[in-house]
Amino acid sequence: MFALAGLLSAFIQGGLIGRLVRRFGEARLIIQGALALAVGIAMIPFSTNLVMLVIAMSIAGYGFSVTSPALNSLISLQAGDDEMGTIMGVTRSASTMARFTGPAWAGLLFGVLGRDWPYLGGALIMVIVVILGAKTLETLSDPK
Repeated sequence: MFALAGLLSAFIQGGLIGRLVRRFGEARLIIQGALALAVGIAMIPFSTNLVMLVIAMSIAGYGFSVTSPALNSLISLQAGDDEMGTIMGVTRSASTMARFTGPAWAGLLFGVLGRDWPYLGGALIMVIVVILGAKTLETLSDPK
């Protein structure tokens, strides 16, 4: 499963991401990727066979593979030249903190609510990202 996710990620980030960004733009790609990630990880607890699990992991892998580079690209495009280093440093720190706190929260959900809840909790967080991304895109698109 991890090899499949790695190959999918390499294919998307190595050759497909540029075309996707040109077609959809970074902001829409972040929303699309977050939605795919939410759907994919929400499907994992309901995967009763290998085919369903491969589909779920492929959807989640696609979501992660487009969200990360699109988010970094959009952040760099929004930052001014004089603040680029600071903004990218804060972004990297936030990413590192998420990689640390995410598994801790998932472990807590697993221990308190059961084995499906780390996935469902992660999907809920990604739905929140979709909503916030859509609101931000709406704000950025508003000509006022």
